[in-house]
Amino acid sequence: MKTVTLISDWKLKDPYVAMFKAKLASMLPGAQQYDITHAIDLFNIEQTAFILKNSYKAFPAHTLHIILTDAPMANNVFPVLVEYDKHYFLGEDNGIFSMMFDIPEQLRACQYHPTIDNSGYVDKLLEMARWLFTDQLQDHTSPYSSFKLSLKRTALYEPQLNKITGRVAYIDAV
Repeated sequence: MKTVTLISDWKLKDPYVAMFKAKLASMLPGAQQYDITHAIDLFNIEQTAFILKNSYKAFPAHTLHIILTDAPMANNVFPVLVEYDKHYFLGEDNGIFSMMFDIPEQLRACQYHPTIDNSGYVDKLLEMARWLFTDQLQDHTSPYSSFKLSLKRTALYEPQLNKITGRVAYIDAV
């Protein structure tokens, strides 16, 4: 059984999540789709990384987790598929993989192979999802290992000011 999760900053006011899910359903009939959340703060890949890193294990092995936060709309951006802990993570390498995984250079990954086609980034994501579940990745992708590193912000204690500074990644709605 194909299992796919979605996480995004797309919210639910506009039709974009439903449109993506409809395209995904037509490309992967019978796939179970789960929304992790679409309430990520706009462009906040740190929050996305935190939530996904702490939720992916709740899903069965070989689940595909599609990351739509801060998704580029340009045709010249090519998605990356990462395999980690018997799960797949598909999204832009905007630094999110270095936030989620301690040693990104040790990950198995491939990237959408640039072709002459002018399809948009979201269509490329959908194609890679289809290729993953139909064993066609090797025909359309190339190995990927040069992950972008994103600085992990950590809390800093300033004893002379008796102050802790940092940035909150996520606050539960409880």
